[in-house]
Amino acid sequence: MSSGLAIEATGLTKRFGQRVAVDALNLAVPRGTVYGFLGPNGSGKTTTIRMLVGLLRPTAGSASLLGHDIRRDLIAGLRETGAQVESPAFVSNLSGRRNLEYLGALTLGRVPAALVDQALARVRLTGRDRDRVRTYSQGMKARLGLAQALLCQPRLLILDEPTNGLDPQGMHEVRELIRHLAAEDGMTVFISSHLLAEVQQLCDRVAILRRGQAVAEGPVAELLSSAGRLRIAVDEPDGVDAAALVAEVDGVQIVAREDGYLRLAAPPEQAAEINRRLVSAGVAVGELVIERQSLEDFYLDVTGREAQL
Repeated sequence: MSSGLAIEATGLTKRFGQRVAVDALNLAVPRGTVYGFLGPNGSGKTTTIRMLVGLLRPTAGSASLLGHDIRRDLIAGLRETGAQVESPAFVSNLSGRRNLEYLGALTLGRVPAALVDQALARVRLTGRDRDRVRTYSQGMKARLGLAQALLCQPRLLILDEPTNGLDPQGMHEVRELIRHLAAEDGMTVFISSHLLAEVQQLCDRVAILRRGQAVAEGPVAELLSSAGRLRIAVDEPDGVDAAALVAEVDGVQIVAREDGYLRLAAPPEQAAEINRRLVSAGVAVGELVIERQSLEDFYLDVTGREAQL
């Protein structure tokens, strides 16, 4: 396992009876990055995270946290890893501080007050730490959950849907906090989320799963530049199917057909070939526009438009 990676997985597999939840997954998460882990419901995201933190045992393959093999040396990896796998649950009648002290004692033993102070300061809850959790907003509860994950002073933070159920203000608070942890503290953040606009703003790299396999992986900017969107205004002569013509070009997928327009997922460099084929067949091309692709567009293209987050 490479010491230069925060998370590494090779052929990681999990079966439940005949069902393959994670299928020979390879991952390489560089240290110091914010890494998005995406995929439709049932694609294997949470199962993968559960294997990484020791809640499930892999059927096959290997993985490591911060260079520590999860089969042979899981505890050493977890000592430097903070994780939030489920929505955090707190005792609502206790203060935020008392919740951290109690939960920390369950997992880490007695936690020094200085570490509790530090965790609360990092998530900007100092001053509200002695208020009962039942008075907290959803965003504050999410930040308290992050504080719990930070008690072990991790170098790696694994978060499964950390903004789930939050309003825009709460999402903004958590997003800014994650940015700060990565930029100021040099922490690696591995984040599973279904909020693609958030991921596009936040993450350096992403992996996209479908049916337990990675169907795309890399820096966000490179992935979005490698596959583009074209909008073409076409006037077809009788008997000519413009969509069928362009579908024959390598790497082109028809996304939608509207009145007089085709929308395509296609590498931008194929625009000239698409135009040539249409014009050669007598199709009048009134407009051919290369559109900027969002992460959501790219995600839907590689997972299949029938897939839902």
